[in-house]
Amino acid sequence: MPAFLAKVWSPSAMRMSRNEASAGFDGASSRALRKNDPVPLRAAGVGFAFARAHAPAKPSEASFLDIRIADGDRDFAAQAGIRPGVRVRLLGFVVGSKDVPSGTFELARFYIACCIADAEAVGVPVGGRGYKPNTWLEVTGSLAKRGKRFVVVPDKVIRVRAPEQPYLSFQT
Repeated sequence: MPAFLAKVWSPSAMRMSRNEASAGFDGASSRALRKNDPVPLRAAGVGFAFARAHAPAKPSEASFLDIRIADGDRDFAAQAGIRPGVRVRLLGFVVGSKDVPSGTFELARFYIACCIADAEAVGVPVGGRGYKPNTWLEVTGSLAKRGKRFVVVPDKVIRVRAPEQPYLSFQT
């Protein structure tokens, strides 16, 4: 395993600091990071090997990945404007995760770094009753904080068909 991935995936690993990223060093080699390179991150105990380092243009455009990174990174949350009360719209599928605050279910999307074989589900808790796993939903609501996690408090939940492209990229 490359040292770069070992740093991201080991249980004791921490995400690369913004100082390391802004200094242009990837922490595992002498290769300098370019401006739009993905930066290895850890958020709320979950490793995202190729997460983007920049915040969304508007807080309402926050993705599953942005919200999960904000769970464990207050600086990123502040920079992205991700805070309780922000309205979001997420399109994803229901997963049967037990690692969510009580009274919630998890909505997720698969993110890929290279190809479908490396797809990793990134989920966000949604308040309310659960739906059957693999059901695709469009959820609109406001973010709230429950413990260490952001939770979407839904105003509207609509069952939808799976999108033609169900995968998102860590690099977009």
